[in-house]
Amino acid sequence: MTKITQSVVAMDSIDKNVPVLWQDDEFVIRYNVAKSVHKLVLSMNKSASDCNNQSSLRGDDVLLKWTHTCLSIDPQSFILKKTDQVSRIQLVWCHGNVVYCDSLTIDSQNIVGFETEPLITVDFDVSAYYVIWNHGLVLLYEKLSSILHVFDTGYNKKIGEIAMYSTDLHDTPMRSYVLYSRNHDLFSVVVFEYDSSIKKTIHYLNTYSLPNFNLKHYSRLPEGYIDYVILQPQPSTIRTCNTLNNEIITICSYCNILQKITIQWFSFTNETNTKPWFETTIRDYSFNMGATIKDHTVSLLLSNSNATGKQLFRATFDPFSLSQEWEINQINN
Repeated sequence: MTKITQSVVAMDSIDKNVPVLWQDDEFVIRYNVAKSVHKLVLSMNKSASDCNNQSSLRGDDVLLKWTHTCLSIDPQSFILKKTDQVSRIQLVWCHGNVVYCDSLTIDSQNIVGFETEPLITVDFDVSAYYVIWNHGLVLLYEKLSSILHVFDTGYNKKIGEIAMYSTDLHDTPMRSYVLYSRNHDLFSVVVFEYDSSIKKTIHYLNTYSLPNFNLKHYSRLPEGYIDYVILQPQPSTIRTCNTLNNEIITICSYCNILQKITIQWFSFTNETNTKPWFETTIRDYSFNMGATIKDHTVSLLLSNSNATGKQLFRATFDPFSLSQEWEINQINN
């Protein structure tokens, strides 16, 4: 194991607005990304059990602060391994062509171990990544070739690659194009293929079975849209964000030039029918990349422009509702 020297310093105060990356009943880890200099600052302090209880976070509770040079971070890259005596928190992150893993070992009161080790070194710059913890897989996106490389960290080898669709992963998180279902051991990804016979690029939602990385089924996505993103189900708490048991995958296809948005619901477990089990389209609005989905109900942040300027709206749709209609409400500026 290669040990990398880290700067571990005390922190006098903590910004209550810094987002939470991971939390349990005893500890909270917060992060702040300075995109202009590609710096990631993480801080760990004692916390209350309520993830939203900001008043419990005090500067003198800070146990550890550390900094990495990397482009981005995501809550999905964290995992907790807990025993009766100690907890071990692991964080995967990337810089350049190297994938690293931070490991923090904690007893009931103190941090008893902290180290960083390189997991994988590749021959391309990693633009984004996605971790599937229970199989030891790391998906690495190479922007220059639009290839998603699948690596097995246990055997330190590449087991496959996918022509993954994306726009700009420095602005759009990778989880907008990939979704893993722990319950069914499947992961889905938005892919593209150029069809020379019709001179068009066709987009698909591919679903692969693990651990063998076999294509289980694929669904062709609608044409005439600029972007295709996967809407992520909302966990009930921050602590469960790595253990979602997803039955349904929801795709948002949109074109802000034509002001057209289509939402499609697909089944993870459908063996034969590759068509969505439900879809709906909303027109005359632009998609603002603000979207949530909970219990299959989609909530979108939309906008449109008129003579008085740009207006924002919150639109919701429940595919199981009797009305089957969008509910659209203007947001007061």
